[in-house]
Amino acid sequence: MNPAQAARIEEPLLAVRALHKHFGATRALDGVDFELAPAEVHALCGENGAGKSTLVRILSGILIPDSGSIDWNGMSLHTAAPTHARGHGIAVIHQDFDLAPNLSVAENLVLGREPRRWRMLVDRTSEQRSVGEALDRVGLDVAPGAPTGRLSAAQRQLLAIARALSQKARLLVMDEPTSSLGPDDTDRLLGLVEQLRARGTSVIFISHKLDEVFRIADRITVLRDGRSVATLDAHQASEAQVIDLMVGRELGEALGRGNRVPGNELLEVSGLGRGSELNDIEFTLHRSEILGIYGLQGAGRTRLAEALFGLAPADRGLIRVGGEELEIDSPRTAMRHGIALVPEDRRVKGLFANMDVRENLTIADLPALQRAGLIDRARERAAAGAAAAEMGVRLSDLGQAVGELSGGNQQKALLARWLMREPQVLILDEPTAGVDVGAKADIYARLDAIAVAGAGVLLITSEMPELLGVCDRVLVMNQGAIVARFARGEASEAGIMRAIQGA
Repeated sequence: MNPAQAARIEEPLLAVRALHKHFGATRALDGVDFELAPAEVHALCGENGAGKSTLVRILSGILIPDSGSIDWNGMSLHTAAPTHARGHGIAVIHQDFDLAPNLSVAENLVLGREPRRWRMLVDRTSEQRSVGEALDRVGLDVAPGAPTGRLSAAQRQLLAIARALSQKARLLVMDEPTSSLGPDDTDRLLGLVEQLRARGTSVIFISHKLDEVFRIADRITVLRDGRSVATLDAHQASEAQVIDLMVGRELGEALGRGNRVPGNELLEVSGLGRGSELNDIEFTLHRSEILGIYGLQGAGRTRLAEALFGLAPADRGLIRVGGEELEIDSPRTAMRHGIALVPEDRRVKGLFANMDVRENLTIADLPALQRAGLIDRARERAAAGAAAAEMGVRLSDLGQAVGELSGGNQQKALLARWLMREPQVLILDEPTAGVDVGAKADIYARLDAIAVAGAGVLLITSEMPELLGVCDRVLVMNQGAIVARFARGEASEAGIMRAIQGA
């Protein structure tokens, strides 16, 4: 740490002292200490449920701490509402983006800050100019009048970042900002963070992608079980050191193909297409196999998953499961034939945030829990409890709203829902996005176990280590078509990227 950095830290921009927050019997924060210097990128690391999101919600004014203190620029800070935080120069990009899907891109960008003429009329010329500048700053190429609800997850993430940057904040809090971004968009975002730091803006950067943390951070604070366990100089620490502090236990080998041996053909896809989005898709998935699909944003990976699950049915081609030719025209049809889908955007397309964990776990398997046409509540609770325990979902009780769980535990709950149905074909779209290393290890172990038991897994991922370490074979997609295939042991990062570029 150079003398200039040390001097800045002696007079922190933000100082959190002995912060506590409880939700019933759950201790979300248990005496957290945290300091942020001016013009510093400070990474906040920890497993899902460690307290990171609770701390962010307190800083943003959504939650009020039970005890402790927060000093901002040398003065006591009390944020009783998000408008208070923004007024102090604190902007937060939440994991769920906090955007209004029914409003346009431009309306979301200036909501609550519309430029006015004569105090009453919106200055549309000024608004257009500021909106264009904000979109250009993050490289988001969408029409300002486009409905936000129609944007992809990556586009919504960039829109949320553009809105936060347009607030000219002194502190920008980024909670998993790259979880929905491809490599190019991630590079662009990290470049923006470097520009912000150079201009004197402080950034709290929360990410489970430790390579990004070490690329961008000056210091790293690790949270575990609601406590701050260490603050490290990012230029002197190692990934192994951070992981040990995060999990507090031995993980063993998180990646690996186990002892599974692919069996007979389970899913056969031939000539599959949908308009101009999918073109002549052809592949097979075997029993006890994890088949990886890689591609950049917009390559057609998610549309393929939706076609196989009946959310966006194919208009041509052939699908066979277990040798039986199927016309998958709806999710109901797919589920009836043993196909399950864990979607990319768990908050929008997977979970019912205001319903409790029990309801979210059992909603796809209610007929199996009925007796005389009515749901057997005792049986439902037992099934939900067993599924949550098997998947290692950390929760206070089954009656807790699933939206209150951490991101990794939400993902585990969604996976547990579908595993209750014992699917033949399990399709997962970015299953570890925004998930910590401990939860990733749990998910990988579970996927290996269900594959060993005879199911076939179709794994769509942008994580290269995940693709190469977990999958038996790899398909590469570009512009709605499969452009390369790699057998087990043949895939490499260089080969996959050459295929993406058309080499």
